[in-house]
Amino acid sequence: NGLFYDFNPVFTKDGEFIIFTSNRRFNPTFCDMEWEMVYQKVSGIYAISLRKNGRSILPFKSDEENLAGESSATVSPVTVRIDFQGIADRTEALPLKNGNYRNLSVNKSTLYYLNSDEGNFNRFEVGEHGPMTLYSYSFDNKKETPVVEDIDSYELSYDGESIIYLKEKSVSIMASSGGEGKPLNLSELKVWYEPLREWKQIFNEAWRMERDYYYEPNMHGLDWNFIKQKYGKLADRAS
Repeated sequence: NGLFYDFNPVFTKDGEFIIFTSNRRFNPTFCDMEWEMVYQKVSGIYAISLRKNGRSILPFKSDEENLAGESSATVSPVTVRIDFQGIADRTEALPLKNGNYRNLSVNKSTLYYLNSDEGNFNRFEVGEHGPMTLYSYSFDNKKETPVVEDIDSYELSYDGESIIYLKEKSVSIMASSGGEGKPLNLSELKVWYEPLREWKQIFNEAWRMERDYYYEPNMHGLDWNFIKQKYGKLADRAS
């Protein structure tokens, strides 16, 4: 509803939830120099059930033994249905302390994210905040575990089985379940691309951003579609 700064949303693999980061935990402290309040570590991680009758992302577990045994799960396509009415009222906080959370990603059983106690983490990301620690949060045992310390960035593979991360200008890969990272030798890495196609993409994206976000809706009287056609021809002559 715009009251808080919500960002970095990701869908869970079952299509039942959106998990996101939100700056909504306000525990101010006084500045060391001036009689002014300072807000730090204001973010938390939250989940929204997409269906109005959906379950909790952290349901209570029964301590009774299931004598019937577990039925074999069948793989079926994920269908995402969103009930928008009252969706904000279905927000659920994950049991994590206040922090500076960034870069969420999720596989079937685990949530991954970066966090750091120190650094410049204002809303507009002004200035560098330095390396962060990669953490995992298990939906099964509801525990947070540090995975790799002091990294610059990471990506979770599409199948959720591997993590690749950048640390001190070195790229490594590891199993998402944990363990030691294996450095990748990128000395023979080659990247092939077509400059002309790249430049046309840049032109089209810039044209679209101006069209959608320019401060004057009428574009000061310019025919914006004609402008794209006129100047887009020059991309073919770029060198």
